[in-house]
Amino acid sequence: MLIFFRGAGHDAGRSIGRDRSPQRETGGKAQEDQPALGGPATDVMLRVPRHRFVPNGYFVQVPGAMPTAYRPVLPWDDEQAWLAGCYTDQALVTQVANTVVPREVRGEIVREPTSSVSEPGLVAFVLDQADLAPGLRVLEIGAGAGWNAALLSELVGEDHVFTIEVDASIAAQARTNLYSTEHYPTVVVGDGRKGHPDGAPYDRLLATCGVAGIYPEWLDQMKPGGIILAGLRGRMLSAGLARLTVCDDGTAQGRFVSGGNYMPARQEVPPRHLMLPDVDSGTERLSDVGASALADHAALVLADSVAPALQWTRVSVSGGPSTDAYIDQDSGSFVVVSDCADGTAVIREGGPDLMWSRVERVISAWREAGCPSVEAFGVRASRDGHTIVLPKQSGIPSAGRGGGR
Repeated sequence: MLIFFRGAGHDAGRSIGRDRSPQRETGGKAQEDQPALGGPATDVMLRVPRHRFVPNGYFVQVPGAMPTAYRPVLPWDDEQAWLAGCYTDQALVTQVANTVVPREVRGEIVREPTSSVSEPGLVAFVLDQADLAPGLRVLEIGAGAGWNAALLSELVGEDHVFTIEVDASIAAQARTNLYSTEHYPTVVVGDGRKGHPDGAPYDRLLATCGVAGIYPEWLDQMKPGGIILAGLRGRMLSAGLARLTVCDDGTAQGRFVSGGNYMPARQEVPPRHLMLPDVDSGTERLSDVGASALADHAALVLADSVAPALQWTRVSVSGGPSTDAYIDQDSGSFVVVSDCADGTAVIREGGPDLMWSRVERVISAWREAGCPSVEAFGVRASRDGHTIVLPKQSGIPSAGRGGGR
């Protein structure tokens, strides 16, 4: 069954309100599972044709493939299937392995996604959280295919939108996509973690990639009262979308508004192949925090904040069965965690930084606070890093995340 998209109009600002609606572009052929969301961001999404931002196709995950594999969906192979996929509430992967694009693949490919058009539900949520209005100056970190920059252009005017992308080839394709839909924001190639001082100061900063922290350059380039929306994530794959307001003193504070997140910034993707330390050399002790405690996403966010270098894997100690392990590839520190039936754990840790003690403290504080969800966490940011604030707690320093490289 097919439905028609409805249009919506604005009349303020250059590039606001042009008729590029999907029903005009596709003859009304958009799928009924397009999310039924509300708010001004959704109104804009309904008139900016998403399919025009994936003209060379996209990848979809192959069901049941182990390891995870992707296959291309190309408009010249099956235009109807390609178009239908453009209007589902799914991310459209446009690049894997940092260089490979859909038109270069026949069959399946086992590689990690490195660029995508985000799912409409997340995009609409973030844009509504940004409280956008015509004339506000916006910096987007991560141009991707350019769809979000087009939406921003509709909402605030293209002269006020700056989008920065670390991959020059992706930035070039984003420009092509934007120009083809008559959107002309400023597209810059560079490391978005450093912001874009030439366009500062900004009223809004939207990081559409997951980042380790709130960078000092971002704070420096924001107007007081400006809003930063950024997905904070760590090497243990936690995720939380934070919304912060910049204060007069250059700090920022706010809270997590969702447990959702974006694909990680490629500069911060942890190494996939870990060099395992000699875990037999560690020292054993009992702990009341085992690996099972981190199954709760809120607990994982906190652990990632205080021990941001740790990555999860499985190891065997002294030839025994494999068990959970967390390794800091940079320092060689590690902790091997063997959960016990009574809720405690036997841990074996070694290396120069015994990070599990920090994890234990933060999980203990979280439990004392009643095990709140991520959305109950506050966030404070300064040039020294960010701090997560639990209800009725003074704050949990983030071990320096976001204050450096």
